[in-house]
Amino acid sequence: MLTLSSHTKQRTYLSRTARKQWHLPVEIIDLITSSVDRRQDLISFALSCHAHKQVAIPRYSEYRIIRSPLQSPIWAHLAARPDLGRNIQVLDILCDHISSACRPHRVPTTWVDPSHASLTSATDVTDAFVNALRSMESLHTFSWATDFKFHLEYERTFEENIWSALQHNKSL
Repeated sequence: MLTLSSHTKQRTYLSRTARKQWHLPVEIIDLITSSVDRRQDLISFALSCHAHKQVAIPRYSEYRIIRSPLQSPIWAHLAARPDLGRNIQVLDILCDHISSACRPHRVPTTWVDPSHASLTSATDVTDAFVNALRSMESLHTFSWATDFKFHLEYERTFEENIWSALQHNKSL
């Protein structure tokens, strides 16, 4: 009986400790999740607890690497959701004419508002892109390969805005 009693007390103590340990504020879990670099580690972290899963998937699983052409509704989505943009670590801007079979596009599918697909003017697209880029605090890799055409004066302003956003990014 003594063994069962001490085992029960130990189990109760551990479960209370475990409960206290995992009742962290979402902001703390979010901060911990943001420091997990490898995708496999992120999945393991998400599978360890329901609360971790709610934070890690899709916020971190889909919003780490973005590979997309400049003419994409994703930029308006990220400009409207800087909390998701700050998780992006790798950003590849692709040429519109390159087949997605050569460099497959990689954009989030969760939480994307279909109304953002209506951005058609070059000004709307580029403004949304620059605003999204400014929110990417975790960005450590940026590549650009696009043939998107602008009016010469606007192109100069757009390039200046991109360089300014990249210069203010402390993780690059």
